[in-house]
Amino acid sequence: MSSRSTALSRSNTDLRERKRKPFRADVQGLRAIAVVAVVLDHLLGWPAGGFVGVDIFFVISGFLITGHLIRTYETTGRISFRDFYVKRIKRILPAATLVLLATVVAGFFVFNQIRARETLVDGIWSMLFAANWRQTAIGTDYFAATGPISPLQHYWSLAVEEQFYFVWPWLMLILFIISTRVFRAGNKPRLVAGVAMLLLTAGSFAWSVWETANSPTVAYFSTFSRAWELGIGALLAIAAPLLPQLAAGVRLALAWAGLTGIAISMFVIDASVAFPAPSAALPVLATALVIAVGTNAEPHRLLTPLTNPVMGYLGNISYSIYLWHFPIIIIGGSLFPDHGITYFLVTAVAISLFSVFAYHLVEDPLRKMKWSFKRSRSRNQPSTLSASFKFTALAALAVLTAALVVPAVLPTKVEPSSALVIGAPDTAAPEGENANGPEVSQLQEQIVSALSASQWPELSPTMEVAISENPEPAGVNECGTAVITETDQCVWGDPSAPKTAMIVGDSIAVAWMPALIGIYGEGDWQLVMRAHYGCPFTDRGTDGIEAGCVKHKAAVVSEIQANAPDLLIVANNYPDSGNAISWGNEVSAMLSSAAGATRTIVLASVPHGADVAECYRPGSAPSDCTASSRGWYQELTYAERRASEAAGATYLETRSMFCASNGECPSFIGATPVKMDAVHMTPWYAKKIIPALKELLEPIST
Repeated sequence: MSSRSTALSRSNTDLRERKRKPFRADVQGLRAIAVVAVVLDHLLGWPAGGFVGVDIFFVISGFLITGHLIRTYETTGRISFRDFYVKRIKRILPAATLVLLATVVAGFFVFNQIRARETLVDGIWSMLFAANWRQTAIGTDYFAATGPISPLQHYWSLAVEEQFYFVWPWLMLILFIISTRVFRAGNKPRLVAGVAMLLLTAGSFAWSVWETANSPTVAYFSTFSRAWELGIGALLAIAAPLLPQLAAGVRLALAWAGLTGIAISMFVIDASVAFPAPSAALPVLATALVIAVGTNAEPHRLLTPLTNPVMGYLGNISYSIYLWHFPIIIIGGSLFPDHGITYFLVTAVAISLFSVFAYHLVEDPLRKMKWSFKRSRSRNQPSTLSASFKFTALAALAVLTAALVVPAVLPTKVEPSSALVIGAPDTAAPEGENANGPEVSQLQEQIVSALSASQWPELSPTMEVAISENPEPAGVNECGTAVITETDQCVWGDPSAPKTAMIVGDSIAVAWMPALIGIYGEGDWQLVMRAHYGCPFTDRGTDGIEAGCVKHKAAVVSEIQANAPDLLIVANNYPDSGNAISWGNEVSAMLSSAAGATRTIVLASVPHGADVAECYRPGSAPSDCTASSRGWYQELTYAERRASEAAGATYLETRSMFCASNGECPSFIGATPVKMDAVHMTPWYAKKIIPALKELLEPIST
């Protein structure tokens, strides 16, 4: 066949494809809703369920890509993987690569060295479309989960889509071949693909329900737990010819019902519900309903809020908005740590400008470009690639330059407030505390000195090491991940020692271990560790708690009642919600159910504050990383004290080892970094405070 005939054949195929694939204004409107919801959630935290916009994208992608594949097979009798993957590369890769490069390079200007290198690693995983597995691995580490958010975290959804589309076209082709040669059903590709996708979707949903209940972090990012959402869209595309042509009024009512379901999902779904399954079924099925009633029908003329030109344009640039919004939000948060009105205005404007210019100057031209490296036969006519490439390369360079220059020139150093007056350590102890002893008083002097520092001193270890490393004593991290531990494991000190101390709680309790080993891991004591990462020792029930944590707490309670340790030490992280009444009730109920120890001591949590992995960066000052023991922290410690005392336990305020009398808490004390993130104490500081902690514990533990 001549090249001219081939070109005509392809042209006719493209023409048939366009005729059978009308423009879907409603789908573009759904894209706009999805991306706006995601941006609002990430920037403002409203609506709480705005993250379901990703689920809307999954359904749309499954519908459009599967529709393209099956129409191509019905028209040509084959699936051209070359054409399919070239289109995917042109659609996804250039814009995604530009954002990756800009974010990674900007990270070295804005973040500290540790975080910048982690962003580089995230960029490599994202480039390989494996960001979801990278986030899964990080999410299984409780310390990492409380650390700074990666500016490339949102690439996980692209990874899920591309992994799905790496498998699905090949599976479709294999099924078509088998059906043609074995079952003689070659004229029924939709039936074959539909049965396969129905089985895959049902299996993925069942797996997602199980994995969400048992390992929610993995389920959120896992392709296997998310495939059913793309599968719903794929089933829609496969069943398109069978969808009824409903009356306009009925279609309009159903479309509005779908939009209402999407809106409801954004307000009833939040971080506390089981997600992605079964909760994601609401936005997924609602999206599918809107798409279904618009298939095989004229555009919804009375669905203006979805099909108007503004929504259409937002739908066009939705991919660009999605790519740029998250790095800008995260980097903006580092440049404007107070998150005031300036932060929100600058971030919103930056997202808009970067998205619009990147779409028109990079994404759209490269997507429409004919990727051919052959020179034109006419000397006077440059090749399509050459002309477009020069234009888009200059545009990409301009965007990248802006990403680098703007963070570099913006002021990032925050001078310490001249209004802060720090007096001598307060000798009047807080409620329930004795006057400071010599060890605590010495710490207080170092705390006052640290709060007056205007520049970072030489620290040992350096802040970068404190952020990136966690050299807990041997066996501590392993015991912190055990669900049910035998009584002869996770014990420090002489097993035949006459007295036993047991530590329970979550990662905060684990962070206390270096100090507690130095006190109760020697002499007449043995220390038994029953702390578990991400598993607070409170009566929180199963809401937001993994099944393994529930089993662990039940086993620990049984062990306490059976062995009656001489001393039970409880240490938990405070909830983000800051609900003091609920927290007090949870603590009191658990302490009552775990009665059995000779004496119980509840340690107050380390005061929360700025995450040092974020606030410690080029141009920062020590005051940027100062924490506070006032406000909601003080309310929670008050509630925890009352709950502890009501259950017959002794409450130990710990703030005198971390904060000055005015409630300000520095990020380093002496030459030692205090915390590795916003919450967890470093092992180096835990060892430093052994004398002071022993001084506070001795009067109440003997």
